[in-house]
Amino acid sequence: MDNSSIVEPGGQSDEFISNAPDPVSSEVAVACELPRPTSAQNRILCESCAKIDFESILQLDESTFPREGVQVWAKDILRKPGDVSQSQAKLDNDQNENGFYTTMLNEVRRVGFLEHQSTAAIASPVIHTTLENEVNYAMLASGLNHCMKTHRKCGHIREKKSPLPYLKLIDCIKGSIVLTSPAERYLALSYVWDKSTSQSTALSGSQNALSTAQAPLTDAPLTIRDAVIVVRNLGRRYLWVDKLCIDHADIAERSLMIRNMDSIYENAEATIVALNGEHAGSGLPGVSTVTRVPQPSHIVAEGRLVSSCPPILAAIHNTTWAARGWTYQEARLSRRCLFFSSHQVYLVCNEITRSEALPGVGHFPFHASYVNSTTLDSMFAESSFPPLGDLLGDLQTFSRRHLTYEQDVLDAFRGILARSDYITVWGVPIIGRKIEADPSAGFAIGLAWRKRQRYEIKFDSYPKSHVPASWKRRAGFPTWSWTSVIGEIYTEGIIFYSSHDHEKEENNAEIAFWMYWQTQWKPLNDVLTLTEQNALPEQSPELLVEGTIVPVCPNTGPQEFSCFLPGLNDSEVLWACVDFESELKPHLHTEHKQHWQKEHFIDETWDALVLYECTAVNWGKKSVLMLLLGWVADGRAERVGFLEGEIESSRMDHLPRVRKKFILQ
Repeated sequence: MDNSSIVEPGGQSDEFISNAPDPVSSEVAVACELPRPTSAQNRILCESCAKIDFESILQLDESTFPREGVQVWAKDILRKPGDVSQSQAKLDNDQNENGFYTTMLNEVRRVGFLEHQSTAAIASPVIHTTLENEVNYAMLASGLNHCMKTHRKCGHIREKKSPLPYLKLIDCIKGSIVLTSPAERYLALSYVWDKSTSQSTALSGSQNALSTAQAPLTDAPLTIRDAVIVVRNLGRRYLWVDKLCIDHADIAERSLMIRNMDSIYENAEATIVALNGEHAGSGLPGVSTVTRVPQPSHIVAEGRLVSSCPPILAAIHNTTWAARGWTYQEARLSRRCLFFSSHQVYLVCNEITRSEALPGVGHFPFHASYVNSTTLDSMFAESSFPPLGDLLGDLQTFSRRHLTYEQDVLDAFRGILARSDYITVWGVPIIGRKIEADPSAGFAIGLAWRKRQRYEIKFDSYPKSHVPASWKRRAGFPTWSWTSVIGEIYTEGIIFYSSHDHEKEENNAEIAFWMYWQTQWKPLNDVLTLTEQNALPEQSPELLVEGTIVPVCPNTGPQEFSCFLPGLNDSEVLWACVDFESELKPHLHTEHKQHWQKEHFIDETWDALVLYECTAVNWGKKSVLMLLLGWVADGRAERVGFLEGEIESSRMDHLPRVRKKFILQ
């Protein structure tokens, strides 16, 4: 694509969109122009598929075809042109009989499907050919334009109280950086940084390749150079790359941009996602020097079998990109993403998915539609209780990812916090309901994050990769914040106590928090009136707390992850969600520290801060949330665990209680 299709800043509005191919009528024709493999180009199927007698399956009569077994699976997945209505009818009739088709569709969504394309067929194929060294830019540009014109869910951009004053972008025509308005049209890039570089750590001037306006791109990593090619071939001009469009030696600019990551990725027309490779030099497959995996196909007597290529979720699974902490918010905050995988490019927005192999919209057979049923929202959904569930679901997913530099944990999540409707303190949300007049009560519920216990996991449905491992402490962060923990953070308890019947309840814990703000302690409510930011600045990792302290005793029975309250029946226990190694060991008595065992936890009595206490509707019991405390000095404590449970109201009222004011650090 020549430079004449690029418009200078301020002039590129609807001209390119109006001249683009029609997204529905033209894109299939464009894709069909790509050559089909000849017999000499035949790509052999995998070892498992090679064992299937496709010739016999394709010759079977539909009326005599068996209703179960791998042959039915193969028959429906191996679609012939014109089978759409028959397959859909079969799905409608059989899906409630034995669940077979549900299983089949789940498998289709996991691995894709094969299409039999007859040499004598007149109908256009559903699956289109992908090339190893060529990206179908016409299809991608058409899909982007179609989304921008017609998708209401993808057009919404939140207004910010303090918008970005400027943005630096790479001019992909001139190869230099330019200072522009954030309203300029651009694409963003999400990729895996080299392990030697922290994304929030200041770089020296020599490392910041585009710190001057005319710096060339020749020394930029291959992934960035390939992204520049993609931008030009899509008919666009500007690209935002965090490593090059932020002066990392300028602390003020770096802080400004990191706080506004939500605006940067949300305002981009699309985010180019580099799924392939382990570092910035891995490149984008199919763009320049990195070739793609050949599309699986196999010549048969009456035509050929062609693969749809893996669905987007399968392409993302087990990639380094999907495991990194920084990349989570980059895709989560975007309205559209172009995922460059080793097989093909996927265009995913908040309404649909398209891919080079399956570019059509609205006329797919049911199994093809199922392959491309993923949306950006559904890729990250963790909770059924939005909007709070969105924030806490994001936190739960983000906490499973890895950071090369653990000090990046807040910076890598600031975009999510900024877009949230909730005020946060060191990443901890102040949960609102009736308690909006008392932010301390809302903050207390926000402190109810914890570790997922093994008894809560259904191993037949919960991904084994998410089974909780031991936590590790993250240095430099307050123990009351989830940022202090390396490992999965379980947040569904916060959602539970902030929804449904609990909305009718009041927190009787009588707890209050102060923050150290501008050289003095101020009540949390006063601090909230002094700033308009959703994410409060981290001026101090300490909280001044006034609340109720009760003693708790670890259960000596078979339930090793529980505590009981002195004087109560042992059957009334509080579940103790703790990590023994990272949380409790530092606070054991001196004689236990060197050769400690979990039994040492049982030998001691611990103090707990009551966060939440209310009488459940029609239950006759009190729901209780507590923080297990470890005292580090007189009047100073750390969080060492979390307790929750239900206790008979009459018994709870007679517990020994002490009101105390102390520093939680």
